[in-house]
Amino acid sequence: MTDSASYLLDREHHRRRRAKIFRWSFSIIALAVVVFGATWVVARSSLFRAERITVFGNQRLSAADILTFVEERVTKGRMLARILGTQNLLVWPDTLVAGDTSTSIGGLPALKNLVIRKDYQERTIELIVEERQSVGVWCAKRAEPERCFWFDDDGVLFEPAPSAEGNLIRVVADYASEDTTLGLRPLSAAAMGNLLSVFRVIKESGLSIGEIRFEDPALQEVRVVTNDGPILYFSLRFPAENTLGVIRSLTEKDRRGELKPRFSELEYIDFRVENRAYYK
Repeated sequence: MTDSASYLLDREHHRRRRAKIFRWSFSIIALAVVVFGATWVVARSSLFRAERITVFGNQRLSAADILTFVEERVTKGRMLARILGTQNLLVWPDTLVAGDTSTSIGGLPALKNLVIRKDYQERTIELIVEERQSVGVWCAKRAEPERCFWFDDDGVLFEPAPSAEGNLIRVVADYASEDTTLGLRPLSAAAMGNLLSVFRVIKESGLSIGEIRFEDPALQEVRVVTNDGPILYFSLRFPAENTLGVIRSLTEKDRRGELKPRFSELEYIDFRVENRAYYK
């Protein structure tokens, strides 16, 4: 091969190499422009920026507290969400369920569930709140000072409550715990369901109640002190509905509308064995 032919081959090789480098460089630059443009659209333009965030369904909780709490949850552990900011529609999930808003992570104990509705056309976010509803008051009698909390049907202590007595509000006097705090569940889900069945029996029986005592977590039982009759013992290991017939049979009233002596003279009625009743 002559020197001129070798020269032409080398020149063609370098030309092809430069063309390849140029194509790769152009592709990289084009990709960078696309990525930059997409990032700008997502992060800086108004296309995905929420113009309004509204809270609905809250009564106990303020909209500001809910918004602050939810924004913290949305951005927690998510670098991109923190970069884009909570005004960006893309960082918001569709829902925050009880597992995400439970008090075990702190925050808002009264918040049970929250649904997030995003409207990309109107660029709005709606936070649909479900708050916990009180079914009774739980009082830690051994705490100094005594501490009382509203609890819901899940058994979550979600809000401080005044010390209360009487038949209008079901109050559980906890003599087992030295202290308790917001967000705790003093009973298991099953035991709480059975406690609520005790509440229903008390209501339907029409008995006047002085105190509902919870004294030993290991025993899983409550002692109901009546104002005009015996002490009632209930187990929290099974529902109490079957006890209502026994109570009614013992609380039948005479023609004057007064309780028959057989109920008021009893010392106790024990329902702690399922489908059995013992009284003295």
